[in-house]
Amino acid sequence: NKVRGLILIRQSVLQTIKAQLDGQDATEHRKTLNSVYDYFVKTYGPINKEVVTTRRITTGKYAGQESVSVKTPNFDAFKSDPHAYRVASIENYDPETGKATKREIFTQDVINPYVEPKIENAVDALHVTVHQLGKVDINAVAEAAGVPVPMAIDTLADAIYMNPESKDWELAETYLAGAVRKKLKFAQAASMEDPSLARNVRALESVQPDDLTAARIHLSFGSPLIDTA
Repeated sequence: NKVRGLILIRQSVLQTIKAQLDGQDATEHRKTLNSVYDYFVKTYGPINKEVVTTRRITTGKYAGQESVSVKTPNFDAFKSDPHAYRVASIENYDPETGKATKREIFTQDVINPYVEPKIENAVDALHVTVHQLGKVDINAVAEAAGVPVPMAIDTLADAIYMNPESKDWELAETYLAGAVRKKLKFAQAASMEDPSLARNVRALESVQPDDLTAARIHLSFGSPLIDTA
């Protein structure tokens, strides 16, 4: 039946995509996809086929006007499937002619296989692991680069900083932004016990905003009073 035909198309679409992602030859899967799709269209019409119904309203406020409804009987039978819209996307449907044309998946690869990122040093490893993990994991960086953790830290230099408050490594653009005054105070205190944090202090000092002077403060009528205590 109709739903069975769409299930076969779905299976062929997913198998074709998986083969491409795995870097395999998808030729046979494409042949199957073409076969099941052609049979479905010959039997039921395009996946996105539209049926337009026009009727004239005879009663009520809109009496005499036309009511137009558009239904997609083939897609509607399958739209609860989690891959329904992927299946529907394999054809280009023209509502003017009621005909559909096949898209590229029927004739060629449309997805590039996953390529393992090339890591030659700690900088490459930092970019890759941050993308994968969403944070700086210095152990993961060192492992990916194939070097000891201290060497990875030395190589990355000012690209990363240990946040003494959270005890986490952070990218420079993260650590040297935001509440930098507070971070500086914390780093200064922490550096008394850990001299290696002196680099944090120097970096934070270089990004401190200028003090807000009285001349740069402007009050308008109606502004709330500022407590000087």
